[in-house]
Amino acid sequence: MIAIILAAGRGTRMGDLTNSIQKAMFEVLGKTLIEWKLEALPKKIDHIIFTVNYKKEQIINHFGNSWNGIPITYVEQEVLNGTSGALTLCREYIKDKALILMGDDIYNKEDLEKLISYDNALLVFDEGEEGLKKKGQVVEKDGLLAGLNEGLSQTGIPSSFINTGAYIISKEYFNFPQVNDSIKEYGIPNTLVRISKEIPINVIEAKWWIQITSPEHLTRAEKILSELN
Repeated sequence: MIAIILAAGRGTRMGDLTNSIQKAMFEVLGKTLIEWKLEALPKKIDHIIFTVNYKKEQIINHFGNSWNGIPITYVEQEVLNGTSGALTLCREYIKDKALILMGDDIYNKEDLEKLISYDNALLVFDEGEEGLKKKGQVVEKDGLLAGLNEGLSQTGIPSSFINTGAYIISKEYFNFPQVNDSIKEYGIPNTLVRISKEIPINVIEAKWWIQITSPEHLTRAEKILSELN
């Protein structure tokens, strides 16, 4: 099974920090954000794909052609047209199904092992009252995706489940048109909402997830991971 790590963007919310460093290459407790992800990959992963663009050479030079014996392929996303746009560039490599992860966030290995046991699913984290105030809310019914409160997709039903950006998708994904999450970008979650009208998309709750979108989140990640370990 392949794992696709989306690491093409600059990470503008990190401010000037990304002027010289690719966001996914920031370090937390001595490991890059990508390395935290690689160490959390399920045992079934036998091929890793990075989608790259901004400061791609930092990722390519650091990881080379393999990691722990698992081959790595780099796919350049020349036009930054969203997560689904990036996924489409990797279509030829997906023989059965694929695990998709954001290049910056940190995931729990047990959660990813559970996620890949499904054919089509997304991983969410319950943020309680705080989640009700956030974007990226996932609305589920009986464990299945029912809608999304993000960008152009709005259900009007509040949810504390926040999308972690981790997905398992089967080849069936490409039988459906991509759906915009903004004027210029196509989003995986928005496309999954469209697909869910015809095939079931499971919603899996994570035990923990560390989102990295700002400099403050790097400090927070160090604290959380120190406590976990």
